[in-house]
Amino acid sequence: MASASEPAGGGGGSERPANRLAREQSPYLLQHAHNPVDWYPWGEEAFEVARERDVPIFLSVGYSTCHWCHVMERESFEDPEAAALLNGGFVAVKVDREERPDVDSVYMTYVQALTGGGGWPMSVWLTPQLQPIYGATYLPPKDMPGMPSFSTVLRRISQAWSTQREALVSQAASTLDQLRAFAEAGARQPEAAAGLQLADAPLAAARELMDRFDAERGGFGGAPKFPRPSELNALLAASAQAQLSGDAAESPRLLSAALATLRAYCRGGMYDHLGGGFHRYSVDEYLHVPHLVSTLLDALNAAAAAAAAPQPAPAGPSPAAAAAPAGAEGGAGAAAAEAAAAGGGAAAAPAAAAAAFGDVAGWALLAVRGTLDYLLRDMAHPRGGFYSAEDADSLDPASGEKTEGAFYAWTYKEVAGALAAKGLEPALFCEVYDVRREGNCDRSPRSDPHGEFSGKNVLIQVKAPWEAAAAAGLPPAAAAAALARARAALHAARAARPRPSRDEKVVAAWNGQAIGALARAARALPFHEPGPAAGGHVAAAAAAAAAAASGGAAGGGAFAAARGWPAEAGRGAGEYLAAAAAAAAFARAELWDAGEGKLRRSFCGAPGRVWGFAADYAYTVAGLIALAEAGGGAEWLGWAGELQDRMDELFWDEAHGGWFDSAAGADPRITIRTKEDYDGAEPAPSSIAAANLVRLAALLPGPPPEGAEIGAEATEGGADAARRLARADAALAAAAPRLSGRAAVAAPQACAAAWLRARAPLRQAIVAGRLGGDDTAALLAAAHGAWPRDLAVICIDPSDPADRAFWRAHNPRALEMVDAHARAQSRARGGGSGAGAATAEGGAAEGLARATAFVCANYTCRKPTEDPAELSRQLRAGGAAAAAAAAGAPRAAPFEWPQRPAGRGA
Repeated sequence: MASASEPAGGGGGSERPANRLAREQSPYLLQHAHNPVDWYPWGEEAFEVARERDVPIFLSVGYSTCHWCHVMERESFEDPEAAALLNGGFVAVKVDREERPDVDSVYMTYVQALTGGGGWPMSVWLTPQLQPIYGATYLPPKDMPGMPSFSTVLRRISQAWSTQREALVSQAASTLDQLRAFAEAGARQPEAAAGLQLADAPLAAARELMDRFDAERGGFGGAPKFPRPSELNALLAASAQAQLSGDAAESPRLLSAALATLRAYCRGGMYDHLGGGFHRYSVDEYLHVPHLVSTLLDALNAAAAAAAAPQPAPAGPSPAAAAAPAGAEGGAGAAAAEAAAAGGGAAAAPAAAAAAFGDVAGWALLAVRGTLDYLLRDMAHPRGGFYSAEDADSLDPASGEKTEGAFYAWTYKEVAGALAAKGLEPALFCEVYDVRREGNCDRSPRSDPHGEFSGKNVLIQVKAPWEAAAAAGLPPAAAAAALARARAALHAARAARPRPSRDEKVVAAWNGQAIGALARAARALPFHEPGPAAGGHVAAAAAAAAAAASGGAAGGGAFAAARGWPAEAGRGAGEYLAAAAAAAAFARAELWDAGEGKLRRSFCGAPGRVWGFAADYAYTVAGLIALAEAGGGAEWLGWAGELQDRMDELFWDEAHGGWFDSAAGADPRITIRTKEDYDGAEPAPSSIAAANLVRLAALLPGPPPEGAEIGAEATEGGADAARRLARADAALAAAAPRLSGRAAVAAPQACAAAWLRARAPLRQAIVAGRLGGDDTAALLAAAHGAWPRDLAVICIDPSDPADRAFWRAHNPRALEMVDAHARAQSRARGGGSGAGAATAEGGAAEGLARATAFVCANYTCRKPTEDPAELSRQLRAGGAAAAAAAAGAPRAAPFEWPQRPAGRGA
């Protein structure tokens, strides 16, 4: 494994004297520490030198795994003549966009306005006062038609600085003023959309997405295709809303599109079928040939989307689902999804549909397993955090040059040879993964426009394994095992190749996403794999029904249940939950400054010097909530509430609502505070934070209103819930124009958050039992299989005094309900009045014979249950009741927007 400081680009040999970047932590900056360019990091030293020398600043922004950043380094920053030009007339400043997203955001806005596009490397020339003069992205070493070379631009700007200084400075100052005005206009609270229904927001996004849905290949729009998990989240929320509204046709259509896209992502070339993990995007419309950089963010996006896929629940048979055709390529999953959704949603999918769902949810969860195992194997910090990315470029031993895909692409001869060395035949593997003698990167003119993959194969699953097994006359289980052995053999052979370099920077936001992905997977996986993992007996029932429904091994169910590489044998839900807790502990130890009460943006060998941004808080809070809901412990929920309050203090826009990306005064040189509102590969912090507030309101409502009876059965919220919901309302009011019409497609995660807010007060599943106990884990697994996902899962360990104290302070009604049930059980067993259990710490633990679940909705609770299957039925019944009520009830009144955004104390 390449070290963090090893150059990932084409040059930067350490035989040259080091420049100032050698003192930095960022792996990207360290890659440039031996360039002949006299680089400065972003900071006052560089700006003071520019003022003293009276020369412009050249700002270069990129990241360590950026392919074109490496190209420009080799061509220009390593070139002595270009370096001399740059050093002589400019002060050169290098910025890692992952370390300083605020700098990147401000100047990328300028480049996009100037050129109509953006990307990295970003090249911007500034006055010594940091006003932009000119901007571009990659610039070639020699002049090309329509594109001047880097050296040409240097000469022109240097000449203009000498001869047209006044005009340049005036124009730059005006440009900065325009950027500031643009940012301020975007931050202002807009007019509320008349009659907007929050619950319908994801339907608006879904309509636009369905117009762009590629039903043949999966995904949305044309090439290149950039997966956005928020698109799938919006489709799932829209499907749930359509179901709740009684639209029996629209709900399955939207669910089918989401699952078909998820299937295409997991079968396509963006997924690393040998090692797990996902690449950034597909260059072609077939989701086949990817840009072969592997980032933590991409892996987490895909894992989160797959973990959110609807899961089969152990229930009675459904004729509609049982009649769904099995075995056809892509057909079983989509058909079963539609049948199950029409019958009450995915969680209502009967056991008879489990095999067909296995074609979607089953292999999606296998992709989750492969991806998370890749993260734990190749991307984990020894103390629990997760590294940022692996490069696209690696050394090709044949040419001695670093090229894209040298590590990941294969010739037919290489595949056949590696398998033969392990005594394996290549035919089945090559048929399933489209490995051809002539190479397979020829599906589209966009797949390989420069011939870089000529004769090479990028693995893509083009045939369902059970179909290939049937054609070869193999039992499905034998074929599954053979494919797993082949993947493991090729992974071992690939390990002998020079590996791409790794950026060993832990970014707080992405680490937070890792916490959430691991925690959610820990509770999704038991539905799909029987065995010793938590909740295994529930999964075993579903798997048995799946086998029966599929006619034994005839369909996809056998493959959905198979455990095979890159999912490592022996890993299970418990290990994923432990890894999530370790990542949370790493964040608290290395990224949280308790004295300042602030998160740091990153860690690389030591805590970084840059304070965290809104995204770091939003995603860490979301991850901690998921960890607590998965049974990771109430301590993480307490920290989530603390971080959310701190985020509100540091980033909240008191004037217009929503959260700024950076804190006021964080860097006095950045005079523009941006407010991201686009849900891209990394959804906007405001979209995540709005949903966090809704969930925290349900989980940590605070003490009930004064005078309310704590012993009441309901679990309605107190002042903390009201405060957080008011702030969520203000944030959604600020986002109003993006929650309807064509604009909604740019904010699908915000639309999903709006739907969640409309469902408040959320349903609650309160699981009381010893953390780590099999009975507790089984109930948690059942709770997390609920659909729609308008549920807050509260896990109380009544045997733990610290846990009891936490819930007494933050959700006393939930704790009292658990204690009351324990007293009743104790009396029923002849334990007397139960007074001791009512007063002694841990008394409820003695009163509860087994872990127990309580389902509450609309301030009333159902009969407690110890049975995971009964818990699933109660949750499904609650969803069906809501749908029936929605179908027969008059239309709800439009959402009442706040007169003005909630202030800090709101």
